[in-house]
Amino acid sequence: MSNIVAGTNIKTVELVPTEKKSHPFGTSMEKCKLEENGYREDEYFISGTANVYSMQNKKKKEVFTDAPYVNRIIIRRPTNIKSFSGNVVVEILNSTAGFDIDRNWVLTKDFMMRNGDIYVGITSKPNVLKALLRFDQERYSPLSWKNPNQTPPNRKIPDEKLGNIAGHSSYETEDGLFWDMLVDLAKLLKSASDANPIKAYGDHYQFLSGWSQSGGYLIRFIKDFAYDSEDQDLFNGYLSYGTVSLCTPNLNQEDLTDPTTLDLTLPKLKSPMIEMHTESENVSLNNHNSRMEDSEYYRVYDITGPSHNTQNTSDEYYKDDLDLKKAGFSSLYHGKELYPNNFPHEFAFQAAQHSMYMWVRDGKHPISVEEIKVDDELNNVKDENGNSIGGWRLPPYKFSSMQVSRFFYPIE
Repeated sequence: MSNIVAGTNIKTVELVPTEKKSHPFGTSMEKCKLEENGYREDEYFISGTANVYSMQNKKKKEVFTDAPYVNRIIIRRPTNIKSFSGNVVVEILNSTAGFDIDRNWVLTKDFMMRNGDIYVGITSKPNVLKALLRFDQERYSPLSWKNPNQTPPNRKIPDEKLGNIAGHSSYETEDGLFWDMLVDLAKLLKSASDANPIKAYGDHYQFLSGWSQSGGYLIRFIKDFAYDSEDQDLFNGYLSYGTVSLCTPNLNQEDLTDPTTLDLTLPKLKSPMIEMHTESENVSLNNHNSRMEDSEYYRVYDITGPSHNTQNTSDEYYKDDLDLKKAGFSSLYHGKELYPNNFPHEFAFQAAQHSMYMWVRDGKHPISVEEIKVDDELNNVKDENGNSIGGWRLPPYKFSSMQVSRFFYPIE
């Protein structure tokens, strides 16, 4: 079967119908009132081939080629094409909990729907396939991340030590297939191919986002895949939200290089990047190893107050979630913190996204903001009331994300 999108190894792009008896896992149709907001939601399966890479002598090398795969994407977009803003945000779906978490959508959905943006989420790791199959065996049985390494004598690493998070990887699948999947998805969405699900919306600005573990994926993607050639222009900007650099993956699941030993800064950055942290992970979780000084293409913001997970983006969002229950999880998802707070940090993330659009489209550089102060042991320095000192602080009144965005720019 030939490739259907020039410059990619994509073989098919198939719309998976949403029916009364079968819908996409984690659907937002009712939860986020998509129809009321003039939005639709569609799921597609993309099949193709991907290479598996390793780092040899500081250069990326292919260790397996043309491994077949079938992966899923979810698209939320304006029903009326004329309402489209010209912005497309691709999210590397977070796999930490064993199911696809669309956290950046949860944080910015209200702003995106008001603005008329297109959202695209892509499954990033095969550990979520079990949950998808439990949710709907018939719908998700075509998905495949089969490991091209099928020679048992070469399997010298215990399963529980594969990959970037203990117990999340298996020799049956290969995490490293994701990189070519993401590259080809970016090319697909910008192509004039009839296979492009958003072709009718025309030319656009394209942004890549990732939250927590997926922020680590975003770092690895920028370092080793975003700028493979001088003329490659996959994304116009990058949004790193609550990144945990400790979870930065290697190029394949059998490479056990400790991410704390790597330089995770991005000297090759050629497109604007905004990195936003809550005070739970501002310089902890190895983020000090990837943090850079503000520059022509980079801004880092620490949001004072919120925990990594918050009640409104975890407990409240997943309360009574029937999809999670059907997939074998509690209907109430608590996240990775025992006591997430209810800080309304979603306004800051929406403001960051608005700022990114202005940066890329209008050339307006966001201002720099003081970082949260830390001591020699990288602990946040507190004032007499137990509040962290420094950082970007939300205004103490009722506000909208558009009002918050003013705090990224000097008042003229």
